[in-house]
This record gives sequence, structure tokens and C-alpha cells, in this order.
Amino acid sequence: MANLMGRTGLFQIFRIGHHFKPNGRGMSLQCIAGQRFVSSGGCPGLLERANREKPNVVGFPAASTPCIRNASSGMLPNQDGFLILHQHSDSGKQVFGKVNNDIDDRSVVVKWTDGQVQDYPYVWLRDNCRCEECFHPSAFSKLLNFSKIDVSVQPSQVRLSDDRRNVELEWDDGHSSSFNATWLRQYRFDKSPPDLTFDLELEHWDSTVGDRLKEFTIEDILSSDECLYNWIMELKTLGVTLIKAGAIDGEVPRMGERISFLHTTQFGYTSHLKAKPNDASSLAFTNTNFPMHSDLVFNYRPPGILLLHCIEQAKGGGGENWLVDGYKVTEDLRVDDPESFKCLTETEVEFFDTIKGTYGVNQLRARHPTIRLDAKGRPERINVSDHGRDAMLRIPTNKVRPFYDALSAFQKKLASPQNLFPIKLGHGDMLVVDNRRVLHGRSGFTMTENNCRHFEGSYLEWEQVDSRLRVLHKDLGYD
Repeated sequence: MANLMGRTGLFQIFRIGHHFKPNGRGMSLQCIAGQRFVSSGGCPGLLERANREKPNVVGFPAASTPCIRNASSGMLPNQDGFLILHQHSDSGKQVFGKVNNDIDDRSVVVKWTDGQVQDYPYVWLRDNCRCEECFHPSAFSKLLNFSKIDVSVQPSQVRLSDDRRNVELEWDDGHSSSFNATWLRQYRFDKSPPDLTFDLELEHWDSTVGDRLKEFTIEDILSSDECLYNWIMELKTLGVTLIKAGAIDGEVPRMGERISFLHTTQFGYTSHLKAKPNDASSLAFTNTNFPMHSDLVFNYRPPGILLLHCIEQAKGGGGENWLVDGYKVTEDLRVDDPESFKCLTETEVEFFDTIKGTYGVNQLRARHPTIRLDAKGRPERINVSDHGRDAMLRIPTNKVRPFYDALSAFQKKLASPQNLFPIKLGHGDMLVVDNRRVLHGRSGFTMTENNCRHFEGSYLEWEQVDSRLRVLHKDLGYD
């Protein structure tokens, strides 16, 4: 069991797919899969949460924390002919390992004293050489053209650097590479540390999510990097957040600029949603029920995040927003009705929209499955929009009825009171949802001469939000 303590006491703790971030000082973590965390200070409450929620937790310091970045590390040969790889943390703790050139397996094999073993194929090492000829140091980009690499390449020699901090390889094509011990530890293929943005474990929810929903204030998010970080993490994990903002125009652009920039659509940089039932270009501009849907599925690539700010709410009855966790319902369908699940992942649906937008008349059309899965078979994007689903269905007629049966089964689960969370936003409330995951709708409301419902909406893309999260993670010392 490794006992790791950094000079700053800043550690990342991951359970596969979920991120915790203690930031106490002088913290000592005993970290090994399947064991409990022990802390000598810092954030005991967070460690208790980690132990309570998931016992199979792996804790580790990130590669650039001072306990690793400022490490004095080297390698020594042992009597078995292996290279001994060791790293000294700032607290004097050591991590030992062995490096062996396995010619038969065409790889360099590293074994650490915690029992973990990793092999590094020759071709991967050659492809990822970090010398200035192969990798640009300021652009952080590869210079090496992979087509120039012989995939059968192998080292003619493996040796230690003079300072014993690197393994140096002489390749049979005459090239030389040097790999730092700490760098290799971070790149371990399927044993690599979980990624901050890709490997978070999502928190599924149902109609009771209101008890769990956290409120943020826009001023805190705008003024505090830590608050912004926590808000993004909450949005990624839960898929929905509520922000208290001012009941004035312009709050949505302020949020967008805090991240990076808003995503402009056919409706413009932002759009103001006011009911005008006799001249509505979209159901969003009516006062009728607006069924559950994902936004802009008639685009080739629907936007990732919806921001919806209530400037003025309808004063009478109605006007509630409905929310449902599409990922949760998808997983329910997978278990309860696997045939319907399979049908909705394989059948492409055509979506359309004809609208006079900010930039003229649009005739938009796109094709998506109702449930799009990622490479690992997990829900990636839910595409539901009754108002945008076209009559065109390019499948054999004997598959039409099974498709409708499957869509009906899915939509019944989406509309189930057990899954549906209603919320009526107050003046100044801003609802932010993951448009890939959370479907939303709206109940109808009564319009009078003195009853105006006014919302401002826009979108963010996950690329920019995840980029901001990574930068904050480093700037706040969590990296």
C-alpha cells in the first residue's frame, strides 16, 4: 500500500468515472484499489463520502503536483539485469519499479513496487518520442509524420541517462528517444488514470431531483474560479443546474463570456422567447404545452448545453418547465425493453425545421437515431422532438410499426411522473441543462394583456466548457 503525501497536500481522488478534489494541507492518503482512504488532515468529510459511496476507489497524486513534478527520480540496475525506476516525493517516500527490454514481446516492461506492471510497445514509444525533432515544445504538437515510422521499429539499445531520471533508447533507424519516469507512469493505456472530462460517473435522477438540485448565484460564478469549477462539475455530473441571476437582459451573454463564447444558431447569439401565438415561428413562441424535446435536433450537430433565463414569468397558472434525465430513462429502457432500445439506437429519424431566423429563411434537416450511443455503448445523445420529427422514415414498411412501438415505449417512460421533474422558474432564475442528455418541455399558460412570459436563451458547446474546466483544474492547483 502506497502512502503518498505532497508538499502542498493537493490530491486528486477518483473513483472510476467520478472526481473528488480534496485541497487540504498535509493530507496523507493510503491509496490502493479496494481500500479505504485514511487522512491525517485536510478534507476528512470528503474522504468519508468517497468511502461511503464507492469502496473501490483509487487515489493518486496527479503528474504535475509538486510531490511528483519536483521529484528527484532515477533508475538503478539491479542484480537481475533490470533497470530500477524510483521516484522520491517531497516527503521522502519512494516508489520503486523495474524496467526490462522484452524483445520477444517487442516492448519495454515496467513493474512498480505496488505490484502494477505495464508494458510499452516499441512502436508506441517511437510514435510518442518527445525530442525536439519529433515534438514541438511550445506548440505542444507532434512534428513526426507517422507515415515515416516503421511499425516494426525496435531499439538497438536501452540505457539510463547520467542523472538516472530517464530511460534512453537508441532505435535501429538511428533515432534516439528519452522517456521520463514520471511521464511514463501517467501513460498506461487501459490502466491510465481516469480523465477529468471523459471519465466522470454521471448521477442519474428522477422526479425527486429537486431535493438534490444545488443553486448557484451568477455573481459567485462570475467572480470565483472555484465556484465556476464546481458549477461545471455539477453540470457535467447531474446534467442540470439552477443559477440565481438578475431579472434583466444580458445575463446569458455574461455566462457565455465567463466560459468562452456562446454558440450562435439560426436564432442568433441569443434569442428572446416571448409568446406571440398568432405569429409564432416556433412552438417556443406560443403559450401552449410544449412537449418534451431536445433542442435543435434538426441541426447536423445539435448544441451541447442550453441556457434558459427567466426575465419575467407568467403570473397565472402554468408555465412550468419539465425536465427528465434522458440517460436514466434510456438505461431503464435497455433493461425493461431491450428490443425497443435496440430499435431506437439503429433507426435513423429525419428531423426538419423551416423558420425565418435572424439570418433569413432556414430549411434545416438532419438525421439522427433517437438514442445515439458512444463507442462503449453508453448513451451519448438523446434526439427527441415531436414537433421536428418529419414524416420521412426511410425504413422498410415491415419495420415501421416496430419503430413506433419502440418510440411509444420510450416516450411513455420519459413522460412518467416517476421520471418527470417540474420546476417553475422565478424572475431571474437561469436553468442550464445538458442538451445531449436532459429533455425539457413546458406546460401551457394563460396570456393576458398584463401577463408576459419573457425568457432569453442561448447555447454553449461542451468543447469550450470542458476546455475551461481543464484550465481551471490546473490553475486552482487540482492538477
